[in-house]
Amino acid sequence: RRAQRSFFSKKASCIFVGTDDPDYFELMGINLPEVIFSTPLQKISIYPYTLPQSSIIEGKQDLAGKVIALDIAAGSLKFFKSVFIPNSSKVILANSTIQALSLLKQGRVDVAIATDFDVALLFGKDPNVRMDIQRGYNIAVSQDVITCWRNASTEKFLSHVNIKLDTLGKSGRLNEILANKY
Repeated sequence: RRAQRSFFSKKASCIFVGTDDPDYFELMGINLPEVIFSTPLQKISIYPYTLPQSSIIEGKQDLAGKVIALDIAAGSLKFFKSVFIPNSSKVILANSTIQALSLLKQGRVDVAIATDFDVALLFGKDPNVRMDIQRGYNIAVSQDVITCWRNASTEKFLSHVNIKLDTLGKSGRLNEILANKY
């Protein structure tokens, strides 16, 4: 959250991981021409997770009246609540995927919302945290990008980054890096 605060208060020129979703920036009160984006590194999907004894979340309507743990990595609370979560739901902001899933496992929430990427990363790093969960509908797809405030320095920086990402992508090395890391 500190990185987001620094970026949105313009104390930081760029943020990684950011999104290139125009609706997100509009909701945050930022005109899209004020920011620029790197080439996407990867796509991630955001899902609601429930315990096996609970119903699978098949649509926004199934979130109504639920207590939800929203992993901060899935997006800002302001954006998520306004776009994806019914007003009748109570949302608790979790600081991590493991915290969101732990709240679910403890029965303190009905649903944990997190990215497929972070859940796979968590389960891949530590088999002891694996738990029996079921994944619901795909709430949103986001592209991981570096987001910067538009100025000459950041345009030059992102131009350099994009050239390197293109080279890594064409060689297959970017997929190797992401697959081995995550």
